[in-house]
Amino acid sequence: MPAVKLTSTPQQKRTLRAASSASIETTFRELKPYFRNSRWLPNNNRYRDDCVESLHADQPNNIHQDSLVRYIAASALPHVLDGWGFVGRAINAYVRGDFVSCRHLAYYAELRATMGLLASQGIGIFNKSHYVVDDAGSAKRVPNNDSTHLLAWKALDHWSGLSRSTDLLSSVITPGGIAISEWQSGIFSDAGFRIVGRNWLKRWNLDVQQCANDQKLRNLSSYRPSRLIHMDFHHVSQRVGFVKEFWRLCEPSGAEPFQRLDRHLLRMWLRDQYSLLRPGQTNSDNPAFVREMSDLIEQVNPQGLSKELWMEFLCSPVKHPDSVVLSMLDQNGKRDAYASHVGMLARALMLLRLATGASRQLLINSGVEKTRLHFWWHNLGAELALWDDGKEPDEPQSLWLDVEQAIAEMELWVLTGDQSHIRSFRTNESSALVVIDELERVGLWGIGL
Repeated sequence: MPAVKLTSTPQQKRTLRAASSASIETTFRELKPYFRNSRWLPNNNRYRDDCVESLHADQPNNIHQDSLVRYIAASALPHVLDGWGFVGRAINAYVRGDFVSCRHLAYYAELRATMGLLASQGIGIFNKSHYVVDDAGSAKRVPNNDSTHLLAWKALDHWSGLSRSTDLLSSVITPGGIAISEWQSGIFSDAGFRIVGRNWLKRWNLDVQQCANDQKLRNLSSYRPSRLIHMDFHHVSQRVGFVKEFWRLCEPSGAEPFQRLDRHLLRMWLRDQYSLLRPGQTNSDNPAFVREMSDLIEQVNPQGLSKELWMEFLCSPVKHPDSVVLSMLDQNGKRDAYASHVGMLARALMLLRLATGASRQLLINSGVEKTRLHFWWHNLGAELALWDDGKEPDEPQSLWLDVEQAIAEMELWVLTGDQSHIRSFRTNESSALVVIDELERVGLWGIGL
């Protein structure tokens, strides 16, 4: 199969640049009357039930503008929550040892995160008929007939190179309850952050690029036998350690829906930024780095930790080592396609973090009260068995308590059980494993519902 051309055409770039997140916020606000009737869209919305087929039937001159724009606006949050569901099933497959299914599901978690993110920014991804919502609130078709996978990559790649992408990144990541954009505080430059932010985005969307360019790679998990090549055996402690850290990075705390993850991203950013602008190491062995970090903490005054503990976290990698999950971000499996699952899980987490932040921002900027969406997530949680019908939590962050208990139970088994007995682990920890793949919980508190 010939390689697919990944570069957007000049005409596609012009169209994609016209996408407007402000128009999506306005349209989302206009959906409130339907929320009161416990639905995302009215019954007469042309694209509500079978969007792709209806769009194809309406080409090229019969597009229902209002219906399509409203559909794109309404799709952002559900796409993101579905992405968390996919990564939850991928985590389940990883713990079970089904690494091929893990990769397959992790890829679709990335894809749905991408589609949710782009929808919030005014780009609707459909099958060969893709649209942007411009400043006037009109839907404009993206030229060419690219597939869903290909246009998702092209759109994300182009958007990642625009200043609005790093603006979003710097506003939705909030270490210490403060947006990263405010952490610059005169010490580091805005231009430096844009360079680092764009590099991050290029790394995080690696799998979308690879899978758009190589149909064989995407089909490997779906159609090829999974055990023709020997794979290293991951003991229980390895699997539990990775899953525990994955969940810990998603732990919420008050105004910080991703407290630990955002702290790690802050440290990554500060190191990358410092390395761009200054000589020397980015740890406690470099007095100049320590002084700059001290000045930064004084100026920003973040919450959650004392100044001493913030300094220790930022400057002492021995006491606070890098996350095992984030260390896998560059594991792309080019040499061994079967070894890429953990890297894909890590990148899925990053894309979902950004997409979830974009959905949270959409909810806030549109002025839609979270109570108006009870009809959606209350029923969804019951259907997904996150809680029993009628017993939804007052605040989604309380769902963390079940996760905390599940992690503790698995850690106890690791200390006492046989590391090679995966079956015994799954049998004895079945109640904990039920919780561990329910990552929709993260989507709910991450969006701010």
